[in-house]
Amino acid sequence: MNDVITPHTLGELSVQELIAAISSDRPAPGAGAAGAIVLALAAACAAKAASIALKHRPNDTELVRAVESFAQIARRAVSAADADAAAFERFLHERQPNQAWQLILTDETLVQLSKELIDATNAFESRIEWTLAGDFAAARLLAQASRMVHERNIAEAKASSPLSS
Repeated sequence: MNDVITPHTLGELSVQELIAAISSDRPAPGAGAAGAIVLALAAACAAKAASIALKHRPNDTELVRAVESFAQIARRAVSAADADAAAFERFLHERQPNQAWQLILTDETLVQLSKELIDATNAFESRIEWTLAGDFAAARLLAQASRMVHERNIAEAKASSPLSS
């Protein structure tokens, strides 16, 4: 399975290529990058619901800000997927404390973004039509899954890295 070639960013991959890259025998991208992509998908679900609601309420400035915020979270999550994959590769090759810290910082950023998305979906869900509630529920559940992946990565990195020595 070593024939998987990853372009400059994970965001440039098709879904099939992303799945192949994550499931390859290469160490990265792995669970951290997958969790980041899940967060980007969560933000996309929230953006979809808010965008459709905005079509019906075009003057709702809070919805405009929500759509922009969800899009920004998605972009930051995709960027963090690349950062996680690169940091994990560096850590495996160098096993230096600064590499472990970079992994932890990336995971902490993703935990924070997950929390922001969860809070935002909770705040807006009551304002969204029932036909869009599934998108917000998916956004919240996916963001929770992403948060759990990154919280576990942080705990593992702290317990098993040169930082704990």
